[in-house]
Amino acid sequence: MKVLIYTLYLPELVDGASTSARKLVKYFKKHGIDAEVCTTDLGWNKEKLLRCSDCKVFPALFSHPLEISPKVIFYLLKNISKYDVVHFRGIFSVGTVIGTLLAKILSKPSVISPLGNLSPTWKERKSASRGFAKFLFFELFCKLSIQLSDLIICASQVLMSGTG
Repeated sequence: MKVLIYTLYLPELVDGASTSARKLVKYFKKHGIDAEVCTTDLGWNKEKLLRCSDCKVFPALFSHPLEISPKVIFYLLKNISKYDVVHFRGIFSVGTVIGTLLAKILSKPSVISPLGNLSPTWKERKSASRGFAKFLFFELFCKLSIQLSDLIICASQVLMSGTG
């Protein structure tokens, strides 16, 4: 079995999504599943990119929170048919939207894990703090990705305060 993981985070850094992506690839490989990650270089320290194993890193077109990368899109167009399953980690991404559409067209099972979706550059955008840009992108494109995917994995931690 061959799995492609498209993530909004680099799997050699220390945030929660990156750590879980790295562990997921290790788990797959331990169980004889060929797994590969692809992502963009958006918002990350370029020196850290050299240390990514099992990860194809593509340059983002410009510093934009939706990770617009023509090279990722061309990679997905050219290679998605070679994989048995495609896992999209993060939903507010042009790569996820195009990838889920391609997976559906090619009859490839796809999985989406929303993961909170706060890329480093969202913090710098006024529209992100108001939520309008995310709302608009979600209404126009992300809903389609969710509808086209075969499985959605959501996880959360419930924080409880007090007793009663």
